[in-house]
Amino acid sequence: VSAILGYFAYKEAMNMRMIITCIVCFIAILIVFVGDLKSNSSLVGNILAIFASLTLGMYFSMLRYIALKDGDSPDMVPCNVVAGLVVGIIALILGGLPVVAAPMDGFYLLLQGVFTVSLSFAMITMGPTYISALEVSLYMFIETILGPVWVYLGGYDVPPKLTVLGGMILIIALGVNSLLSLREERLLQGLASSSSLSSSSSTTSSTSTSV
Repeated sequence: VSAILGYFAYKEAMNMRMIITCIVCFIAILIVFVGDLKSNSSLVGNILAIFASLTLGMYFSMLRYIALKDGDSPDMVPCNVVAGLVVGIIALILGGLPVVAAPMDGFYLLLQGVFTVSLSFAMITMGPTYISALEVSLYMFIETILGPVWVYLGGYDVPPKLTVLGGMILIIALGVNSLLSLREERLLQGLASSSSLSSSSSTTSSTSTSV
C-alpha cells in the first residue's frame, strides 16, 4: 500500500533494493500468517491485523506526502492526541462502563498508554520525514515478530515454528536492507563532496585566470 500510494501520490519510485526487500518481507509475513493459522489462532484476528497494516500504510504515505510537499517538515506528532481520543471513545463504547481494573492492571494500562504506545507512535509518525513510507512500513513488520517473542518471554504462548522461521527471514532481510541503505547514503555523500570540491576548484581556477 505504501509503495503504490507513494508512486502515484508523490512519484516516489522504489529502487531494486527496496523491491527485493519488499518481496522477501512479504514472503516472511506469509510464513508467519500460515504458522498462526496452523496454531488455531483466530481468523478474524488475522484479518483485523491485515486491515490494520493496510491503514498504517496509508497513514505513513500521508505523512511522507506532507513532509515532501512542505519542505519545513511540519510536526505531525500532535495528531496522535486526536487519534487517542477517538480510540478511547470507541474503546469505552465497545468495552462498556464502568471500567474496573485491579491495581496492578491499572499500572500496566498506565505504562502501556503513557510510555509504550505514545512513544512508539510518536517515533513512527516522525519516521516518514526522514525515510520513505515503504521503509517505515517494512520496519513496522518487526512488531509482527517481536509480539509473539514478548508473549513467550512472559510465560504464555509458545510461537509456532513457522512464526520463528518467518521472523528470522524478516529480520535478516531488514538488516541487510539497512546496511545497504547506509552504504548507498555514504556513497552519495562522498560523490556530493567530490562534486563540491571539483566545483570549488574550477571556480578558483577561473578567478585566477581572469585576474
